[in-house]
Parts: sequence; structure tokens; C-alpha cells
Amino acid sequence: MALSAVVATPTYCVMVWSWEVADHPWHTQYLPAAYGLFVLLWSALFLQAWKRTGRALSLRWGVHDLELESRVRVQYFGRPRASPVRVDLHGNAATEVFYPVCHQVMRTAASYAVVAVSLGFVVSSLAALVVFRGWFDARWGLTTFGVVLGGCISGLVVLLLNAVNARVAWRLTEFENHRTQASYEASLTVKRFSFQFCNSYCTLYYIAFFKALAHEREWEFLGNDFACLHDNCIEELSAHLLSLLCTQLVVANVRDVAVPAWQSRARAPPEPGQRLLAEADSVPRYVEEARLRRHAPIFDAYDGIVVQFGYITLFALACPLVSLLAAVNNLISMRSDSFKLCQLCQRPALELADGIGSWGGVLQLMVFASVATNCGVVFFTMDAVIEWVPDVLMRVVLFFLTEHAILALGRLLESAVPRTAQDVANERARENYQRMIVRQEENLGMHAVDPAAVELRRDEEWCAAEVRDSAPRSIL
Repeated sequence: MALSAVVATPTYCVMVWSWEVADHPWHTQYLPAAYGLFVLLWSALFLQAWKRTGRALSLRWGVHDLELESRVRVQYFGRPRASPVRVDLHGNAATEVFYPVCHQVMRTAASYAVVAVSLGFVVSSLAALVVFRGWFDARWGLTTFGVVLGGCISGLVVLLLNAVNARVAWRLTEFENHRTQASYEASLTVKRFSFQFCNSYCTLYYIAFFKALAHEREWEFLGNDFACLHDNCIEELSAHLLSLLCTQLVVANVRDVAVPAWQSRARAPPEPGQRLLAEADSVPRYVEEARLRRHAPIFDAYDGIVVQFGYITLFALACPLVSLLAAVNNLISMRSDSFKLCQLCQRPALELADGIGSWGGVLQLMVFASVATNCGVVFFTMDAVIEWVPDVLMRVVLFFLTEHAILALGRLLESAVPRTAQDVANERARENYQRMIVRQEENLGMHAVDPAAVELRRDEEWCAAEVRDSAPRSIL
């Protein structure tokens, strides 16, 4: 992310200068598109580097062979029955909890029906906010202050809706009664991401595409002619995105830094004169830690990272400064999270995992959406491209060709960077080889086997494991 922030700062400065100068050079108009291409390729390499680091850490921490599918949730309920697969120590059928599949499907369908209604409420709320801003612009005029004020209000509304929808998603996922932890987290990820995507990006898509189209077609609603700021929808999108993100970052840092700091100040040690009296009735350390609040689940951290990743990549060419703000916010969050973890929260419960789970697929989807969104902004919103290619059909053709070309280039970059480092692949192959030797030695104790055949089989399995761990995988 540091590389993206370094490139973003001069790019944004040139963009602001080109907006202020009436006869700006033609090449400054296409600089945002070049930066957008850089961010899209950077995002592909960023995810590949994340995967390489994740596989290295899972090997170091000994969780690379962890199977979440076999972990049955404690909250799973149903009627007991004799297992058709598992047996107990006496050779009898083991007892397991069974819930009918038809009931599971009915609960899932009802849950996603509620999700659809909730998404409709979210879109309606954001549409009401857009109508209010249109009325404000029609009455007081379209100014930079109005755009920034609308972005700040949108940021507060997004934070409120995210808090409410997170609770709704958790309740609905509990209602579905998932058997394994992996299926539970996958379902919760889908709901949280759906809510977050609508909450965070709907107003941005409205400015980027619908408002420009409505102004071009001369539509009007409640006195609002859908005009963009300074007749430049990219400039308005940049101002709105910047104010929206700054509002969310300020509120989140006040909640995560200022409030914990105030709580720590309130728990300051007593004065020297009162310390002797406090030591008389002092409580053990573990009792003090039990009184602290629980640490936030790691699921919420992934949720915030994905939303921030979307702000950086989805509308990269509109506001490159978002990368710099995100990098600064991450540095602050590292220190504040360390302070909360050591001083203000209980020790988090241990949860083993071999990766980020379903969030990896969400990040891959965000990369694909970023390619489509940025290409759409270039060919359907940028004035320079519209003047260069006035035919709509030709712009649609160029949109699809450019999108597929960027995806193909991302695949080439991905194939050049293996998903597993060579030392990690060698270590995994070594562990598989040693495990295979132990298993075959146990078999040799029960059956007579040809040693030459055993050695040949060992070499074949070892080579297959090495090839499997070193093979690249697509992320786009």
C-alpha cells in the first residue's frame, strides 16, 4: 500500500492543478486513467503477495493442514440420530446431531429474503439522501461546500447503516443453523459484504454514472437538473469520495483511539498518598482483566479492510489521494489496536485458521469489480474520452476490449509470481514426505511390502506434492 500512496500524491496534485487551470494540457486529462491502470495491476499483485505471505505464516504457525470443514459448531441444533458413517470405540454407530435439509433450505431462503428487504431499505435510505442533496443544490446552488457536506452526511449515514446491518447479518446467519464453522463464516461473509457494498459505494456509483447520464439527457427531478460540480463529474466524485472517507476515518479513530485513551486516563493509578490504601484491598491481575471489555472479533477487522480496499481500487482514477489516507489510517490503527489489546481489552480467544477464509474470494471479486468500474468511468464519464469518441456504441466496444485486456495482463503478472514461495513449497513437500514415510512404516509393520515398490511410491508422491504446492493459481 505504501507504493500506491507514493504514486498517488503527485498524481492527485496534478489532477487538482488541471481542474483549476482552464487551458490545461491534454495529457493531464489522461493521467487519472494511467493511475487507475497502475492501481488495478497493483491490486492484483497485492493479493498475490497476500496469499504468499499467508501461506508462509500458516506453515510457520503449524495450521497449513487445518480443516475447518470438520469443526461442528456448538450452536448447531437438531435431533439426535445414529451416524451412518462414524462409529464409537465399541464398534457401534456413533450418535450425531441431524437437522433436515428441507428445513435448512427453508431457513436459508427466509434469511436471504430478509436480506433483500434490508438491501432495499438501504438503497431507499441512500436515495432519500441523494434527493435531499439535489434539493439542497437546487435551492442554494451547486458548490464545493455542498458536495463536501453531502459526503460528510453520507459518511455518517454509512456508519450507522453498517452498524445496524452487521447486527442483522449476524442474527440471520444464526437463524440459518449452519453445521460447520466454515459454512457459517461463508454465509456471514456474503451478507456482510452485500450490506457493506451497497452502504459504502451506492452514492459513488450514482455520481460516476447515473448523474452524468441524467445531465446529458437533460432530466430533471424536484428542480434538480443533475448538473455536476463545475461541469466535471470526476471532480465531484473526487470531492465526495474524499469527504466520505475522511468522515469515516475520523469517526472510527475517535471511537478506537480517543475513547480508549479517555478510558485509560480514567483508570490511571492513584496518587502516592492513596496508593497504600489501594494496595490493602487490591485485586489480582486476572480479576482486573476479567472486568475489561471483550476484544472485537477478527471478522470486523476483515470487514473494514475490504471496504477500505474498495475505496482505493473501485474509483482509483477519481481520487488517488485515498491511497495515502488509507496508508496513514493503517499506521494509526496499528498503534491504537496494540494499545487496546494490551491495556483496554481482554485477551482474545484463540481461533485457528489457515487463511482469511471467504474474505479471499471477496477481495478477488473486488478486483474484478474495480476493473469494470474504472473502465466504465473512463469511457462513460471522462469528458476527454467522450469528446474523443462521441459514438456510444464504439465506447461500449472499447470498454469491453480494455476490460478484457487488463484482466489478461493481470493473469500474466499473476503467472509470473507463484502463489507459494520456493522455500515454503520445499518445507511443505518435506513435511508431506516425512508424513508419508511414517504412514508407510506403519503399513510395513502389518503387511509385507516390496521395499523397491515402497521407495518408488515415495518418490512419486513427493514429486506430486511439490508440483501441487508450486503451481500458480488465478486471482482474477
